[in-house]
Amino acid sequence: IRSELTRPELVQLLDEMLRDKDRNIRLEEVPIPSRCSWVGKTLGQLGFQKETHVFLVAVRDAQRNFRYGPTPEYVLVENAVLVVLGHEADVATLRARVASASA
Repeated sequence: IRSELTRPELVQLLDEMLRDKDRNIRLEEVPIPSRCSWVGKTLGQLGFQKETHVFLVAVRDAQRNFRYGPTPEYVLVENAVLVVLGHEADVATLRARVASASA
């Protein structure tokens, strides 16, 4: 209740994301396997946000530390997890790109 009183717009956004089946916008985790060719590259080099239209909220590193709003200079490490906001189809495209870079 406190969150709803102090941040009503944020609470409404999260509520709509969780309940609205038509918009299909989700907050998702996308793991980066250790064998992925993205490891050691910067987010700017990868450019996946422009291609997949997902919004990168945070990256969790192998030590489970979060970097919120990482910059294009952020370097991905083994076993990182991307936390993204986007349409289900766009997140699926990102997952496919990670899988092909991990094969």
